[in-house]
Amino acid sequence: MKRLFSLLFLVFLLNSGNAQTIIKMVVHEEPKACQRMMPMTCLQVQKDGSKEWELFYDKIYGFEYEAGYRYEITVTQTERPEPVPADLSKYIYRLDQVISKKAMLVSNETANWKIVSLNGKAIDDEKAFIGFDAEFKHLSGRAACNLFNGEVKFNKRKTKLTTGVFAATKMACDGPTMALEDEILKALSNCKIKTKMVGEKWVWSVKGKSILEFIPQAIADKKEETRVEMVKEKTPWDYFNNKTMKVIQVNGETLKDSNAKLIFDKQANRFSGSNGCNQINGTFSAEGNTIEFTGIVSTKMMCTDENIQKTERAIMENLRKSGLTVDFAEQVINIYDASGALVLMLAVSDEK
Repeated sequence: MKRLFSLLFLVFLLNSGNAQTIIKMVVHEEPKACQRMMPMTCLQVQKDGSKEWELFYDKIYGFEYEAGYRYEITVTQTERPEPVPADLSKYIYRLDQVISKKAMLVSNETANWKIVSLNGKAIDDEKAFIGFDAEFKHLSGRAACNLFNGEVKFNKRKTKLTTGVFAATKMACDGPTMALEDEILKALSNCKIKTKMVGEKWVWSVKGKSILEFIPQAIADKKEETRVEMVKEKTPWDYFNNKTMKVIQVNGETLKDSNAKLIFDKQANRFSGSNGCNQINGTFSAEGNTIEFTGIVSTKMMCTDENIQKTERAIMENLRKSGLTVDFAEQVINIYDASGALVLMLAVSDEK
């Protein structure tokens, strides 16, 4: 769909005959509320070397903006064909190139910062974070257990920070959590701190030693989502998924020289294969130890061998049964009917 839109957009530009201009922009890390015909949110930009931030009311096609980052980009500016509707600008903007993307200090109206290191030691407490008000005069957050807040003072470039004493709630947590909280509040309180960005990490130090390090909460959330996905509990279907499973037994009878096989695609909940004579496919759902086959379709080739016909009928009848259950051995899937009888046995095969 995106490709189709891009092609249509290009055709529009080629047919419009209107002049194009490349503009260099710096995009601020925090958007601002603005209003054209109605309230909206605007990017703040500096155009072509300007040092003044201005509100940018238009969409930049192809630009995926994330608050908390300062961008250097180039955009293509193209005049709209006349007449231009009253609620639109004179120009259409499309991303040309992202030159740089740098994580920046932002207020907690836009983003929080997760604490990832304390006094040189990595910590992994999902509740420990800080954030600032829009003027960067007030710091608040959670120190592992309790919420805290207090006034702070930055220099103009936000490379130096002076803190005082923070007020905190009084909720009691377990011993290790309270010990971590005490250490965080001690590191934060009554300090003259130097700050700098190192990649996406914000480092606070006192007398040359790192006391706290942070990453944007949005990045921490993405890392957590990835971690959860990686440690997601594996099931036997993860092993048998997309493997060729040869049907080696039907209704208790072992098959010899049969071409019957099934391949399961658990992500799509579909299966395909052969019943020994015809190609088959359909959908299946597996939950716990239950399995159900639906939407089964088959080719209509006639096989003259009676044993092959018998196997075909038995496989199709069993796949269409309700109340099927399944269990797994090292290389085998066993399928049982509602009475508990083993009706299909499938084994991993090197065949394709």
